[in-house]
Amino acid sequence: MNALRELGGSATPEKARDQIARDLNLGSDVVTETRGKTGGKKFANEVAWARNYLAYEDLIDKSVRGVWTLTPKGMEVELTDEMASEIFFKWVNILKERREGNPDPTTMQNQSDKRLYWMYAPGEGSNMWNEFYDNGIMGIGWDELGDFKQYPTKESMKEKMKVIYGEEYSYKNAGHATWQFANEIKKGDIIFVKKGIKKIIGRNDYLMGGNQISVKTLDLGAEWTEIKTQLEGVAAMIAI
Repeated sequence: MNALRELGGSATPEKARDQIARDLNLGSDVVTETRGKTGGKKFANEVAWARNYLAYEDLIDKSVRGVWTLTPKGMEVELTDEMASEIFFKWVNILKERREGNPDPTTMQNQSDKRLYWMYAPGEGSNMWNEFYDNGIMGIGWDELGDFKQYPTKESMKEKMKVIYGEEYSYKNAGHATWQFANEIKKGDIIFVKKGIKKIIGRNDYLMGGNQISVKTLDLGAEWTEIKTQLEGVAAMIAI
């Protein structure tokens, strides 16, 4: 989205890809890398998927062939890394369910027995990663909120944040994250740990399911798998 903004809000796919490559400081070896028997370009394919996810969210209009244009909503939204990750995993889950025979994303999102994938940052700059890795836990801040389960809605969490931490912020992302932590992450889900917007450093198959051992900590019931890889794909493209 930022790439399209830099190009005046609208561009051809080729110009959008060139701008993203510049923004990410990607070399020609990355941009021209091919894969599969057809020899399709990996970078172009990942940009196309990112564009599709943003179009599903009504942030990009792709109705005109050969032109990508930010919608009015897309022009207004400031896309954070957290929002980009949410969009990415949301549509990964929805499209997976469609392939498996459930075409209704609303139904999919409301079924508690469906495995979901989460992107998670353990503290600012992932500074809590070593502690969480050693203890097999997942933690989140906002201790002053007390027991997360006492809040009946996401809005009530955000209102309490305003009381405690000040009314100058909306706490939209923070309220969403704490609500998901307390109410939506469940047994069977897969959790990926990120550092920045490009690096995945860990993964956990959440086995316990809802075992909250403190105000802000979940016992995952399984050891973290440490991963050292760059997230060079769709989620990073969405963020850019």
